[in-house]
Amino acid sequence: MVDMRTLIRPLLAAPFIVGGIQALRAPQPRADKAADVATSIASAVGLPKSPETLVKANAGVQVGAGVVLAFGFLPRIAPLFLGA
Repeated sequence: MVDMRTLIRPLLAAPFIVGGIQALRAPQPRADKAADVATSIASAVGLPKSPETLVKANAGVQVGAGVVLAFGFLPRIAPLFLGA
């Protein structure tokens, strides 16, 4: 019998992986929407102030943590990165 977690984790991770890949391919529309908020948060935290760079970094985290979650590695840490 198949464990439910074996089915649920890839299904939960799929939207993050797909959304991250789409953001990596075309970051500009998302960067335009996030420009106002992203620059103020980035300056407070100490990240680069370019909205496009922040969108690409977020997309990379989504893809990476989504793949890790889908394969079941670090099943408690990957959702923390996806939530943050």
